Amino acid sequence: ANGPLVISLTLDQKNTNVLYATTNDNDVIKSVDGGKSWQNIFKGNSPVLKVAIDRSNSDLIYILDQSGSVSVSLDGGKKFVDISSRIEDSSFFSRSFTMVETDPTHSERVYLVGGSGIMRSDDAGKNWKKVVALDNPENFPIVTLAINPYNSDEIIYGAAQASFASVDGGTNWTPFQFAVNKKTSVIQYDPQNPSTVYLGFSK
Repeated sequence: ANGPLVISLTLDQKNTNVLYATTNDNDVIKSVDGGKSWQNIFKGNSPVLKVAIDRSNSDLIYILDQSGSVSVSLDGGKKFVDISSRIEDSSFFSRSFTMVETDPTHSERVYLVGGSGIMRSDDAGKNWKKVVALDNPENFPIVTLAINPYNSDEIIYGAAQASFASVDGGTNWTPFQFAVNKKTSVIQYDPQNPSTVYLGFSK
């Protein structure tokens, strides 16, 4: 069938009838009836990589596009504000972010990861600070990050053929090197049993 390609699909954990999808046409579309009907809510300048929903407040959503621009909505997607300039104000910015992830237990806490490393906001994107990674992200771009759904101090990120785990919110990291030719691409905690973590690799 002809039509745009879906890049990502995000489910509202508090209301599973609410879905957000992003397409290669630079659109973000939203469904409030479990995917039966869709409405365009955002048109970007480049494809949107991810929609991330605050775990406590479903009206608070973030979008990250391929150019590294970050926007936030406080009303479930009716209106978006580009907050990239707030990140540019920091000395730690190069618009090379590839993932946005909300904290599962702290409302308004959100992470950005990518070639610029890891950044965190604790106030819904108003202010940002650097989370120091173990290796230089310019040499080993961070491609994925996962947070324990029951313990936000436990974080894992992936870069090259390794993952890095922290149990203190990103202050200290322990590396795990994998004897594979492929690179870490996805990390996911088992939501029913967070002692189990799944990793995916790609070329």
